Amino acid sequence: MREIADAKGEEVAHIVLAWYLTRPSVDVIIPGAKRADQVKSSIRAAEISLTQEEITAIDNIFS
Repeated sequence: MREIADAKGEEVAHIVLAWYLTRPSVDVIIPGAKRADQVKSSIRAAEISLTQEEITAIDNIFS
């Protein structure tokens, strides 16, 4: 995950959220946040495009 995040100049947490958004079975993601700035930061994940190769690599991590 760190390699993908570093290559994209993103945080690992944003890559994880972006990966969740590629899951056809996931309709909504509710990341834990205590402050408004954390919610705003998490929105960044919706702007990240993962390649099929990156998605497969992440799938393999969690399988």
